[in-house]
Amino acid sequence: MTTTAHPARVVAIALAAAFSLSFTASGDAFGSGIDRASSNVSHTARLSATGTALHIVGVVRCAGCRAFTLGATVSQRTTGAVAQGGVRCVCRGALERWRLTARAREATSFRPGAARVCVWILARGTAKRAMDARQWCESVALKRAPA
Repeated sequence: MTTTAHPARVVAIALAAAFSLSFTASGDAFGSGIDRASSNVSHTARLSATGTALHIVGVVRCAGCRAFTLGATVSQRTTGAVAQGGVRCVCRGALERWRLTARAREATSFRPGAARVCVWILARGTAKRAMDARQWCESVALKRAPA
């Protein structure tokens, strides 16, 4: 025996599912999450005199974000150096600039030259709920801070 659902019920179920998915996909009813194409790390980072701290800046575009947490790991193949740092930001608009200091790990130090920065971001929307998370890597040039 086969049963057939009433067409109006099928449409109502389909609309409810689509509505539910639209909230789930964005993670927040008021925001669209992190725009990776408009978020970046500066092409240069400032290196401390000792080579054990890096000052990194960048931009996150996140419509609807109230705040985000960003972590960074920096590595340099030529020296074997690794550094980590992080920052928490409150969003004042859709485009937010950030700045952090990454400190060398395992008694390593950096030299001027090429390095790789990998960042992860957790964006929060209304009620401090997570609405998006991204991660990516970019190449940077390490330069000594002017004396």
